[in-house]
Amino acid sequence: MSTATVVETELAPVSSRLEGGLRVLVVDDDVDLRRAIREVFLMRGFAVNTAENGAEAVKMARREHYDIVVSDLRMPEMDGIEVTRRLKSLRRPPRVVLITAYPEWNSYDEARKAGAERLIGKPVSLGRLVSLIEELAASKGVVEMQYGD
Repeated sequence: MSTATVVETELAPVSSRLEGGLRVLVVDDDVDLRRAIREVFLMRGFAVNTAENGAEAVKMARREHYDIVVSDLRMPEMDGIEVTRRLKSLRRPPRVVLITAYPEWNSYDEARKAGAERLIGKPVSLGRLVSLIEELAASKGVVEMQYGD
C-alpha cells in the first residue's frame, strides 16, 4: 500500500490532493463497498471523498465541486434519486452514477428523470465502474442512460 493511500481520510478536502485530477464523491451506506470503491479510484489517480449518506453528500457537494458522484440508490435519510435531483440543481452539477442492489425498471425511469447518467446493478464490478467513470470524464456531452453493467 502506498503512503498516499495510508494518509488519506474519508473527509479530506479534495482540493488538497491530486491537483487537476478527476474529483469523485462516493456515497454508500455500506462502509465496505464505499471503501473498496474509494481505494480502487485512488489507485487510478482520482481525487476521492466519501459520504455515508445522501444528506452528507449533498452538503459536501455544496461546499466543493465534484466532477462525478457515484451513489447508492437506496440509503437511509435521502435516497440516490433525491441526491441526484439536489446535485443537479447546483451551479456546477456533477455527473451522477447510481448503483443499486434492486434494479427495477421504475428505478431506471426515476434515475433518468432525476438526471443520472447510469444506473448499475450490484454487485458492482469495480473494473467496469472505473472504466465507466473514465468514459464519463472523457465525454463532454450527456451520455445515454444505460441500465445494468
